[in-house]
Amino acid sequence: MLTLLLSLSTAQAADVTPTFDGRVSLAYWRLGTQVNLRPGLVVPMPWAKPESVLLEPAALKLEAEVAGTPAFVRAGGRATFTPFAMLDITPYAYFDQYFGNFQTVVGYESWEDNYGLNEDIEAYVEANDAQSTGRGYHYGASVTLKAKVGAGPGDVIVLLNGDWSRWMVSSPELTDRYDYWFERELEVMMRFADSGGENLVQGNGILMYELDRDPDNGSVLRLGSLTSYRMTTVADDHLLRTGALVQIPTYDGKWTHTVIAQPYLKDRAYTKAMPPFVAYQLKFVI
Repeated sequence: MLTLLLSLSTAQAADVTPTFDGRVSLAYWRLGTQVNLRPGLVVPMPWAKPESVLLEPAALKLEAEVAGTPAFVRAGGRATFTPFAMLDITPYAYFDQYFGNFQTVVGYESWEDNYGLNEDIEAYVEANDAQSTGRGYHYGASVTLKAKVGAGPGDVIVLLNGDWSRWMVSSPELTDRYDYWFERELEVMMRFADSGGENLVQGNGILMYELDRDPDNGSVLRLGSLTSYRMTTVADDHLLRTGALVQIPTYDGKWTHTVIAQPYLKDRAYTKAMPPFVAYQLKFVI
């Protein structure tokens, strides 16, 4: 971190570029609609070299972020340090506010409880009065390794991401009766902050083949797979999905359409691979 601060102090003469990243996501089964807004600044590192494929993207990207759905809102920020093209290091911290609707926040007595499908959660809440508002925070860090290799008429893209976060969420109406709760977006059981909080470990792997860029509108077609893994260390909940990924960046990456379809391979509620988790995301960058 000291090296990074010293590097920033010598980058005063470098161009600082404002950025804006917006995302609209639609998912079936668990989560409905989500909007993410990320205004930020990009500070190039002193060793960044425009003529170097390895060092050209070396930069520090500072972003504030608001993520909202009908069920919750998160607000915070992140800093992505890219020392060279193949590595991103991203610490982050967010405040979380759950509205007490759409099956958030739902309390459970034991970490072994099976929250089940949407209709199971709805029946459980009605029978036990186990849903209320919640608030708290989470913080963590992620590391992403990236590679792009030419293969035939296109390129092969590989991304490997590891993430650790600490979740401290409480619900005044529930924590006197329950020690655990179901996080609707992440689809895993967590421990309430009043009982000690929770650790979340995540891993994601992407393998894609990118066809040549369309010279007329700058669009690209990427086809591949996305594997997602999540684990809570206290509630001992695990989720594993893997499946198809289709991505179409257009206008030189300013607009990106992404569709995924991931069958569940390991999950408390979805004990069969089909039907898969299906989601669409539209990303736009300024």
